[in-house]
Amino acid sequence: MNTLDQVQEKHRFMQMAHESILHHLDDSDFKLNDFVKDMLVSSSTLYNKIHETTGLSVSGYISAVRMDQAIKIARSYPELSQTKISMMVGFNSPKYFSKCFKKRYSMLFKDYLKKVNVDNPYL
Repeated sequence: MNTLDQVQEKHRFMQMAHESILHHLDDSDFKLNDFVKDMLVSSSTLYNKIHETTGLSVSGYISAVRMDQAIKIARSYPELSQTKISMMVGFNSPKYFSKCFKKRYSMLFKDYLKKVNVDNPYL
């Protein structure tokens, strides 16, 4: 397999992984075992491919996709509360969502949205 084929295969795998998470976005019980079944690989293969591509663990990648979707939802529906959005993206606890978001983006969700809207009003 040449390099281009490997890159395309990696891209397809990550696209499939992203779509799997989006399919289960509001399911707070979507965990590693479910992800492994969706991806049709072993847990070690899933971890290795996710980590190699993103530098994140599998659970870290799931959280990252969920938080990115939370941002998109908040931008599209600014009237929704952070609590509602956190539930929509699979977090049982708004407090835990805030903690994860702050760890990933180094600021609170509401502050991030204000900054993005001020800095990039057309996004």
